[in-house]
Amino acid sequence: MNFVFKDHYGMDDLLRIMEILRGEGGCVWDREQDHHTIRNNFIEETYEAVEAIDREDTDLLREELGDVLLQVVFHARMEEEAGRFTFSDVCDGICKKLVYRHPHVFGDVAVENSGQVLDNWDRAAKPLDGMGRHGGAGTRPGQAAGTATAVVGPVVRNGTGTPQRDPCSRSAIALVSSLRKLCCAGPAIASIS
Repeated sequence: MNFVFKDHYGMDDLLRIMEILRGEGGCVWDREQDHHTIRNNFIEETYEAVEAIDREDTDLLREELGDVLLQVVFHARMEEEAGRFTFSDVCDGICKKLVYRHPHVFGDVAVENSGQVLDNWDRAAKPLDGMGRHGGAGTRPGQAAGTATAVVGPVVRNGTGTPQRDPCSRSAIALVSSLRKLCCAGPAIASIS
């Protein structure tokens, strides 16, 4: 095994560690995994990161963000092994999306406030988020929570993009939270793709 122990590791090291774990002579458990077997891990790690944010615990947040990043690297590694895409392709895609969706920074669109930024983001997202990208018409499994967030989000934000704390907004946020829990409970209840 060609691996160098270090005092401080970076992104390339994480990619190499995952390659070793999934490779011949690596970890049998890691090699046996596929997208479906670690799907719930992704959801759990994401919720743990959100919990760290809610607690305002920076040490825990650093750890949980690492766990979320591991999930991204794990899934991307599986796709690289299948010859479909690489982690670099994932980075390329999100970089292009961020540049495209921020024309007020990377282009010549003028904005005066964050409300206009959100409006531009929504307009730019429409061609990217069309139904064709996800395989046709109809609701995808687990889409209810995402749809609720998309509907409720603009309603509960004031002009600065900050959630309002009125009773109606709190009820809407609680509803979205309940939908997320229901959809993320596992394959017996719902599947998130």
